[in-house]
Amino acid sequence: MQFKTVNIRVVGPAPEWEPPVLDLATRSAQLSWKDYTCEANAVSMQIWRRVDSSTFIPDCETGMPDFLGFSLIGTVPIGTTTFTDNNGGNGLVSGAKYCYRLVAVFPQPGGGESLVSQEVCLPPILADLPAITNVSVEITSRTNGEILVRWVRPFQADQGQFPPPYTYELHRAEGFSGEINLTPAFPGRRADTVFTDTQLNTKDLIYNYRVIAYDNNNVKVGESATASTVRLETASKFQRIDLTWNADVPWSNNSQSFPLHEIYRGPENATEAQMVLIDVVDVTQYAFNYADSGQYNNQPLQETQEYCYRVRTRGTYGNPLIDAPLENFFADNLCHTKRFSSTLQATIYHDRC
Repeated sequence: MQFKTVNIRVVGPAPEWEPPVLDLATRSAQLSWKDYTCEANAVSMQIWRRVDSSTFIPDCETGMPDFLGFSLIGTVPIGTTTFTDNNGGNGLVSGAKYCYRLVAVFPQPGGGESLVSQEVCLPPILADLPAITNVSVEITSRTNGEILVRWVRPFQADQGQFPPPYTYELHRAEGFSGEINLTPAFPGRRADTVFTDTQLNTKDLIYNYRVIAYDNNNVKVGESATASTVRLETASKFQRIDLTWNADVPWSNNSQSFPLHEIYRGPENATEAQMVLIDVVDVTQYAFNYADSGQYNNQPLQETQEYCYRVRTRGTYGNPLIDAPLENFFADNLCHTKRFSSTLQATIYHDRC
């Protein structure tokens, strides 16, 4: 008789949704789901959200994978089966398509999480407010930086209540969000839906923008959600340079329809036009991370060489009425000599299945 050891992994089943309901009056989503199958063993339910849909189907991986681009928006006791998403009191963003998933959480000491649920999505939110589509750093400089800002008009606004044509105010603040040093980007109002903001410190600062629309009678139609520039960070490691980037925007930069973000590189004092496309990153697999170890032309990086980087992101509102991809640039916040770490770092991954 022969014996052998078999490891058996038991995972919590995926929660199951009821159909979501959109409340246009409050710009909120009324979410509900079925009683959890393993409710007696779980303690809470996590509610996750993203803009635009994804086709991910869990296999044996539990919890919410980081690469899916979902954000945790709430956690409720396991016996609760409803949740209202009003975007932190700000209302769901005009024009955006929101999608949701659930994860059940189990108590310590064993802990753990269930398989992630299937996805449920709302139709795109009524585009009755302006929606920013581009906040792109065109020139990186401490004194003469330029940012291209573009938005779409409130094309689904009630034209009986708010007759066109529309005019706009554009306001700029510092940081990913908030109102630090909030100021008009240009005086008065304009009819155009694109503006290049100049004489900015785009090397050291992050800026966010918001648009306010007015109708032909000078009545305020409403205000867009804020959107920030993309922030790119670099870190010198053993024989490579790691890049990470992020932005606070109302659209999704992690889209299965437009998954490839472009990485550009240039030497010291390179202009934007001199940057060379060296690679693309599938952000649906690797999120907003890239390691440059000299893959381009198989030329290893030189320890004393200065390298400058530029990233083009691609995103979408998930709304067929808003053109996509939404492409935005940002450059390395500090273009300096990259000295590689003398310590080799390694990550060991264990098979979870």
